[in-house]
Amino acid sequence: MTTTGMKRAAAAVVAVAAFAGASPAMALTATTSGVYITTKGHPKKLKVKDTRPDGNVVKGQYYRKATPHDQRTKWNKRGPGKSTWTKSGSKIVKIKACKYVNWGPDVCSGWKK
Repeated sequence: MTTTGMKRAAAAVVAVAAFAGASPAMALTATTSGVYITTKGHPKKLKVKDTRPDGNVVKGQYYRKATPHDQRTKWNKRGPGKSTWTKSGSKIVKIKACKYVNWGPDVCSGWKK
């Protein structure tokens, strides 16, 4: 093998090793009746969107990597078609979408992680 060929082979091995070691950011997404929540594009923020004009407010429940035992809630009371975001913090690792139901149990998705 020539010196040029060895350099190319070495460069290919380095590129493959770098790619294999990289872990792409995976967005978390959860939905239920009238609610869409996601970390798409912002792994440290949660977007909570009300998707149905049913008069119910919606919320996203979530956990952050730095405080894995503290369940947090982000409410969206802005109305249908509107979104709200959490502030940035440590990476969000677990989410659940919920529609608040007055005088009844909330309608929630399962936990996504």
